Amino acid sequence: MQPKPRVALLATIVDFGGIERVLLTLLRHMGVEVELVPVLFTRAETKRNHFFETLESLKVPYDAIDVNTSRYKYLNPLRNIGETIARLRAGRFDLIHTHGYRADLLGFIVSRYFGLPIVSTCHGFISTDWRLSVYNRLDIFILRYFDQIIAVSERMRRDLVEKGIAKEKIEVITNAVLDEAKPDSARTRTETRSRLGIGDDEFVFGFVGRLSEEKGLAYLLEAVRHLTSGNCRWRLVLVGDGPQRGALERSVRDLELTGRVIFAGFQADTAAWYPAMDAFVLPSLTEGTPMVLLEAMANGIPVVATTVGGVPAIIASGENGILVPPADPSRLLEAMQSVAGDGDLRKRLCAKATDLIRRNYNVADWIRKVTGVYTATLQEWRRRNQ
Repeated sequence: MQPKPRVALLATIVDFGGIERVLLTLLRHMGVEVELVPVLFTRAETKRNHFFETLESLKVPYDAIDVNTSRYKYLNPLRNIGETIARLRAGRFDLIHTHGYRADLLGFIVSRYFGLPIVSTCHGFISTDWRLSVYNRLDIFILRYFDQIIAVSERMRRDLVEKGIAKEKIEVITNAVLDEAKPDSARTRTETRSRLGIGDDEFVFGFVGRLSEEKGLAYLLEAVRHLTSGNCRWRLVLVGDGPQRGALERSVRDLELTGRVIFAGFQADTAAWYPAMDAFVLPSLTEGTPMVLLEAMANGIPVVATTVGGVPAIIASGENGILVPPADPSRLLEAMQSVAGDGDLRKRLCAKATDLIRRNYNVADWIRKVTGVYTATLQEWRRRNQ
């Protein structure tokens, strides 16, 4: 009988986004048949963020590697390779599982150094500047030599194949969320709204996520500016933080939306914010399988989202949510007005959405599929190296 595999989880921790949520779900719910150990790349300013605090509260041991310790920044990758090799040598791992381009690049080098199989989860590729575009191209090239790749959506699998990655190496495993009872949701709704100064009769559109360019929030602000022309009492609550916050706050002032749009900032417990929302809006320009979308649907919140990445595989427009094209404020406004103005539509969307999450996006099935990838990858590796 083979001993249980010891898997190194390599990832760069920036804030508390999709990758961090996926890692926590893995660490909380992986069965005893696999031992997971996080090896995390970080910067000094992120060492005390919510993700690390959660790991410590769960008593999960981890290794943190600072990515910018050298005064000469171009020496940092070489130093990171050496540090990662040292950490994995001490841990005696059987397999490496990477998340994100930095982890892919460093993990691949280290896997070849130790002769270990390597798996990557592809969450998506963001190209907001030329540096990220270069990193993405390098990442895609390296992924061709991985043993297995987990794509978080069917659309991503197709994109990877088009970029030259062998389709037999790719398995689609969409993200998952817990389908738990939501006790005291009415009280949570009242308390959160009261804290923000929002009345019971106001319709609240909500967004949860990183305030960054790829989330398409500029188009959302352009859409909601026209809601002020009607008699609808509404608010937009943006839960999260990020590099675009300053620009978005200036846009709110320029568009005369101050008081209508609320910046709630980063919130460790996003579950407490969903009950305060009447509709959830995800105006992204790019996505994989967005965790926040699944969370909103699991919480019974009607959703309006753009047709990017794996979103159309989740939402059947008009049945369990509303889909609109990305970067199209007028269509976004139309969908938001439709949801806000039709209570029966909201009920139908919510009923179908919660049923879909329960059937297709539950954590137990997700863990079983990820474990299956580990097992199959190790078996094939051992067969080839007998």
